[in-house]
Amino acid sequence: MGLFEKKNKLDDKLVSELTDKQRKEKADRLEEQREDVVRRLEKLMIRISKETGMYRLRDRKFPLGDAPNDREIED
Repeated sequence: MGLFEKKNKLDDKLVSELTDKQRKEKADRLEEQREDVVRRLEKLMIRISKETGMYRLRDRKFPLGDAPNDREIED
């Protein structure tokens, strides 16, 4: 799977043209992509920390999902 997925029909529309449901779907999709990037960065930092011996590079202050800017999951 590539970093950027196939374009969605909502990608070309302005946010003001979307319905509330479409905006939520787009926001959820973008959040999933952001989390994927964070996971990739964490794996990269673990690899770098092993290669450099700087093990403090792998530590995060907050785990993914608990950081202040992470979205809360609505059930």
